[in-house]
Amino acid sequence: MKHFLYFFVTLAVGSLLLSSCLIGEQSSTPRIQVSYLSRSTPAGVRDTIHYGDTVSVGDTLRGNILLNGVYNNLTEFRVSCDTSAMQLELLVDSVYGPFLLTDSDPKNGLLRFTAETYIFPTAIQYVVKKSGTHRISLTLSSTAGQKYSPIEAWFEQPVK
Repeated sequence: MKHFLYFFVTLAVGSLLLSSCLIGEQSSTPRIQVSYLSRSTPAGVRDTIHYGDTVSVGDTLRGNILLNGVYNNLTEFRVSCDTSAMQLELLVDSVYGPFLLTDSDPKNGLLRFTAETYIFPTAIQYVVKKSGTHRISLTLSSTAGQKYSPIEAWFEQPVK
């Protein structure tokens, strides 16, 4: 009976340690968090749309992005798309300018961060130039190591 009790106590402690390691590993993964998209049409209509909603040529879309390195320093954020289909730009509030290196190029979708930058809010804005389905790729690099950096995400925007 004593060995049986020892086995279950060891099993419980081992499970607790393993799960806490996995939780710690998951919570330290850098993240790209994108909020809703707002749309402005050439006719002056403004509304909120959902990802995957069809928009029209000439519409301007804007979404807020939060880059979260969790426990890791952010090093670079890059947004890319087919420039013949969309005009894309990252919008950075001047308050956050000191956290960017001088070789950052928000108008072309590139942010490079100073040391000790763990979290960074920005916005993406793009104007649709032609119809079709267009992919926008987001890539976040950090000091998290090869397993967690870079983090890549993308979304597609249907345009009529």
